[in-house]
Amino acid sequence: MDLEILRSAARTFRRSLTPYSVAVATLSIGIAVNLTIFALVNEVLLRPLPYPHPSELIALGTATKQGTGLLSWQDITSIRASTKSLASAAGYARRTWGLSDSTGSPLEVVLSGMVTTEFMRTLEVAPKFGTDFQPENGSEGNQQVVLLSFSLWQKRYHGDPNVVGSSVALNAVPYRIAGILPAGFRFEMDGAVPDLYIPLSHADYCCEAFQRGLEGIGRTIPGVSLSGVNAELDSSARHLLPEGTTFSATSLTSFLAGDRRRSLLLLWLAASLLSAIAALNAGAVLLAHALRHLRQYAIKASLGISFRRLLGEQVAQAGLLASISSVLGLLAAVVILRILMQSSALRSVVYGAQSLAIIDWRMLLFTCVLSVASALIACLLPVAIVRKIPVEQMLQEGAMLSPSRRGRRLRAALIVTQIALSVALSASATTLARSLHNLFSRNPGFREQNVVIAGIGIPEARYNTDEKMITFHQQAVQQLRNIPGVDAAGFGAGVPVGSLRTRLQLDSERLPLAQRPLTKVAVASPELFGLLDIPLLAGRGFNRLDRLNHPYVAIVNEQFVRRFLLSANPLGAGMRLGFYNGNDMKPWSHFEIIGIVADSRNQTIATETVPEIYLSSLQVPLEGGSYFLFTSRSAESIANEVAGAVWKVDSQVEKVRANPLRRLVENLYQVSRVSIAVFSSFALIALALASIGLAASMNAGVAETTREIGIRSALGQSRTSIAWHVVRASLLRTLLGVAIGMPLAVLLGKTLGALWLGTPSLHGVEFASVAILMELVAFILALSPAWRATRISPIEAIRTL
Repeated sequence: MDLEILRSAARTFRRSLTPYSVAVATLSIGIAVNLTIFALVNEVLLRPLPYPHPSELIALGTATKQGTGLLSWQDITSIRASTKSLASAAGYARRTWGLSDSTGSPLEVVLSGMVTTEFMRTLEVAPKFGTDFQPENGSEGNQQVVLLSFSLWQKRYHGDPNVVGSSVALNAVPYRIAGILPAGFRFEMDGAVPDLYIPLSHADYCCEAFQRGLEGIGRTIPGVSLSGVNAELDSSARHLLPEGTTFSATSLTSFLAGDRRRSLLLLWLAASLLSAIAALNAGAVLLAHALRHLRQYAIKASLGISFRRLLGEQVAQAGLLASISSVLGLLAAVVILRILMQSSALRSVVYGAQSLAIIDWRMLLFTCVLSVASALIACLLPVAIVRKIPVEQMLQEGAMLSPSRRGRRLRAALIVTQIALSVALSASATTLARSLHNLFSRNPGFREQNVVIAGIGIPEARYNTDEKMITFHQQAVQQLRNIPGVDAAGFGAGVPVGSLRTRLQLDSERLPLAQRPLTKVAVASPELFGLLDIPLLAGRGFNRLDRLNHPYVAIVNEQFVRRFLLSANPLGAGMRLGFYNGNDMKPWSHFEIIGIVADSRNQTIATETVPEIYLSSLQVPLEGGSYFLFTSRSAESIANEVAGAVWKVDSQVEKVRANPLRRLVENLYQVSRVSIAVFSSFALIALALASIGLAASMNAGVAETTREIGIRSALGQSRTSIAWHVVRASLLRTLLGVAIGMPLAVLLGKTLGALWLGTPSLHGVEFASVAILMELVAFILALSPAWRATRISPIEAIRTL
């Protein structure tokens, strides 16, 4: 580009500092917001997984018409043996343990990845020190080895390599440290990164094909496509799985992103709309400036300067505008990201957020593309209008400060578009916030307030019989009940919301294993229904006679009765369950239904209730679960007493941590809450930008129509009429923007509500409120230019002729 053109662009920028400064500020805001979301997208979706040849890694599972599912150990073994397109396959699950050792450090609750022995080799990750799991570690009796994560090794053992080969205890079971994983290794399991890895228990997982509780990963042979793997898996499934179920493979990157993928992409869409508003706003400002200085363009044209040269100057101005805006936007985005990195809420959306503020080539490229596109839109809009105005008209109208009709219409169109986009964001954000508030306001069917919950895990090595496990929890509940201020205490697992599932077989049916329905299952102590205020509708609740070595009993919810026993008397009905736990309980044990309780929202508080079976904690031994306390005291004030009460039963178990039940329920929607909060902030920024653009447009309109207003005043038009003319123009443009933006708001509300809250989010009151607010803002913003219009002297206006 000609150096003279660059100098001319710089002079224009310097002479017109105010409009260009406004344009820079507006574009910087749009770039910063968009770049912030792109950094999240880059971290979750675009950055390659930190393993060798990440494109070869896939996630394995089962698939039916209802959705995706988990695998069994036998499934993974069969896939490994029958799928030639896979170089390797492995399974994993997660679980917490109590870690202790001879260092004198206190017992620590850690998260483990329980994996098949091929797991690390599938990821092609080797320990930094020590050795990987060996094939023999997959068989019973050879599984007491552990791989420590680098972070746990640093934190607990201060980076001492000599710990390799030493012993630790997990739930009082001795394990040998086989190796230390490298610093960069991390693998998310259900959104959390394990502290250590142990071989998957052969006794618990190896031999029941219908007990599917494992996630799967695989590595394809180089050059094999995902569709090719799925075709081969589908063929294998015909011989291994029941009809209607197949094996499935997806990209491991997409699988680990989960629902965050759609949330981030939709937030990126919202950020892009905000960037469009910012670009249009900057374009409107520069267009208004250009229309007020038509004479300059006319003089340049009359001196023989070609349109190509004028276009070059605008492109140079766009480059200057893009350079300044991109630098400011990038710096602002880095600052925002560093602040967000401190937020635990953000870490629920982006795990490993410590790398967010690292600027890589993708972020730089995206910044350049976004800033250049925005600046070109802002700078070329004036040229597109000015080009079509004859030089003679520009000279005349430049003197009269009266722009062309086409220019007015374009500026009005820019403002209407900004308003439409901001209304779409604001209305959908408002209705999403209302839906979220309603979600947490409605009765979930169980008591949330004044309930404290504390998770517990006990070592199977010491509690190695069913009676010991059940007795421990009974004694702990009794100690918790003795805490001052505690009105009731109980124990359970999978209550009030949870993910435990079982297949069932009613006595009145005879179905093949694959056709036996799945239903939710939970374990509860006799006191728990009353503590959580879940009413008993028929029959009886659990009591002290429902204990070990007595016939198994169960309580079901209303939805279970409607689904399975509508035509029969549910009380006294029998069924067999695939669920089992402990030493003496066997799969497909027989249970008798003794009671019916009211429905509660037992998956999430946004979704409908599903059929559920409750089993007695006095008959089902559990090494882990949760204690519930009904108390007027806060979780913080009672935390130490809760831990002390459990330690009175056994001082060697982990320290239990008390939390309000309400907080745990809200955490189920942490991603949704963060997404809606970010989306709402975009809406506020969009509303502010649109308001600024509207105000600038109205002031520019008054300045440009000074002659017209003066003539009207000279002809006797009243000041009230002149003011109303200005206000009406503002209200009409806003009304048109609202009319265009509302259908888009409906679409966004439906889409985002279904994704983030499980239900379409549409509230007419909120939509109407946003429309009224926009009209009110337009009215207020029009008052100042309307007042200025009434102060225009006819004599001064006519002198501009």
